[in-house]
Amino acid sequence: MEPPTGNITTNTTNEILTITICNPGKKNAISRSMWQEIRSIANEISSSRSIRGVFLQGEGTEAFASGADISEFEATRDPKNSKEYDYNSEAALLAVLNIPVPTFAVIRGLCFGGGLSLAMVCDYRLSDTSAQFAIPAARLGISYPFGSLQRLVGAIGPEYAKILLFSAERVDAERALHMNLLQEVMTSTELTGRIEQISARLRENAPLSILASKALVNAAVRRPTISKRTLELVSDMSNRCINSSDYKEGVRAFLERRPPKFTGS
Repeated sequence: MEPPTGNITTNTTNEILTITICNPGKKNAISRSMWQEIRSIANEISSSRSIRGVFLQGEGTEAFASGADISEFEATRDPKNSKEYDYNSEAALLAVLNIPVPTFAVIRGLCFGGGLSLAMVCDYRLSDTSAQFAIPAARLGISYPFGSLQRLVGAIGPEYAKILLFSAERVDAERALHMNLLQEVMTSTELTGRIEQISARLRENAPLSILASKALVNAAVRRPTISKRTLELVSDMSNRCINSSDYKEGVRAFLERRPPKFTGS
């Protein structure tokens, strides 16, 4: 097995965190250790009160992430330890999925396999016109992990999921938009501006309201299997909003025809 390469970096600017997948020599392929880093970072975000939004991207313009690091497979994904490998990557994906603040996948270039799984656990996916998507499991003789498969089918439906899995073919950005793998496609310059625009909105709007909205939408998606405890938690979040100083400030600002100044309290 080749020595591990790549790492995950973070940068926080004005309460917005950017996570970058860094393994350019392998088109940002995600190694086992990188999955562990992603999980650790996501868990730290979940316990933070200073982050308003998260953008996930690949280093450079060639790839968001070309998938898992296949050079590790013989040693880490053989019949004896494949379940451990899948558990490790799924734990990272679930950690990102459970980040309480809004998450955005910013996709340039290749987004394959495990990279697509990572993008799919973000709340929203944007790309420039260079983006390409594929699930090469059938070319590797492996099965796409069940958790990722569930999320894929939930987003694009069984028919599109099947053709991606059966064919392992590449899909360009416009086709991905049609399939609902993406929500927005634009030029590279426009993408940079759009990220800035979204970041500004996240900073301007009421933090408690955004947190509650994400929790409520996620709860609505999970019904009717949602637990009573989860319903109680999202109800509590709604109550926090209506009882917050931000709610009072939002109403006053609207009536006074001025921009609100939210504090998250």
